[in-house]
Amino acid sequence: MTKLLDPKNDVVFQKLFGMKNHKNILISFLNSILNLTGKNAIKEVEFEEKHLDVSLIASEKLSILDLHVTTESNINVNVEIQLINQYNMIKRTIFICLKC
Repeated sequence: MTKLLDPKNDVVFQKLFGMKNHKNILISFLNSILNLTGKNAIKEVEFEEKHLDVSLIASEKLSILDLHVTTESNINVNVEIQLINQYNMIKRTIFICLKC
């Protein structure tokens, strides 16, 4: 029996969407799931070059896959998947902004 890998895992997500030759698929995917259109739509995505350890597939979700996107109105956004509400969004947002 074939075991399916969880696409929310950073390593699996990177293999599906995190390749430069899959950039248009990723932009379409993000615009679709985030319901972005017009000036809010993502027009460009920039990948952080990271080599993820495949042993992480079985581990818990880690915040190691970063996507930097630009909207049609030239707003820059850092995108990552948040799987569990850890009630730390303000702290995480401030951290991300200070990191930029």
